[in-house]
Amino acid sequence: MDFVFASKNIELTDAIKNYVIKKLGRLEKIYEILQAEIMISVEKYRHTADAKLITKKDIIKATETSHDLYASIDLLYENLERQLKKLKGKKTEKRKESTVSQVESEFEGVEIVRKKIDEKPINLEEAINLIQNNTEGVLAFYNSETENVNVLYKNSDGSYTLIET
Repeated sequence: MDFVFASKNIELTDAIKNYVIKKLGRLEKIYEILQAEIMISVEKYRHTADAKLITKKDIIKATETSHDLYASIDLLYENLERQLKKLKGKKTEKRKESTVSQVESEFEGVEIVRKKIDEKPINLEEAINLIQNNTEGVLAFYNSETENVNVLYKNSDGSYTLIET
């Protein structure tokens, strides 16, 4: 992560810069950050720490003010950490959602429905129980016994066919 510092009414010493780099550098463990723009300002008794974090797709901003400069930096770190964890949680939720999407086909009159399978591994017995409750009669699942993706479908005579990959 690259740091860009600016200040207003205060001279930024190496100690302040090193403290900010050490404190905010820990945020990279949570989320990949390309650049951090830090603004430190002092007005009478108010010490303000302002940050703008630039990631690949997002920009996160936070400002904290207190009577002590180092306390402002600590509060700033907590604020940014909370925002990054929330952002990371939203991104992982989008990936985990099981979605059904309809895709237009090149073939006229043919409708293609795409489904994503659950990531949770199940065994064959659980798959049979799920397919009995399923109206479609087809189930793709991650088999916990073979550690492969399998397809189970119900035949018209009531028997089941298992396709192992």
